[in-house]
Amino acid sequence: MEALELHDTYLEEFLLLQKKLPSFGNHQELVYDYVQDLGIMIAGVYAWHTNDTFRYINNGYVEGEYHS
Repeated sequence: MEALELHDTYLEEFLLLQKKLPSFGNHQELVYDYVQDLGIMIAGVYAWHTNDTFRYINNGYVEGEYHS
């Protein structure tokens, strides 16, 4: 429960900072796009963990992504 609380606190902080970006002058749009991409990556990691249900069960096995 403590890990979940810590996660929620960090997520809340990220969302607040995303909404309240300070001025970056000529780079404002670039910074906004970068922060948007960070949010997409966070959502992607969450989706990966929740959709890949066989990975974290007993005797679960994951095929390697790359072959040497």
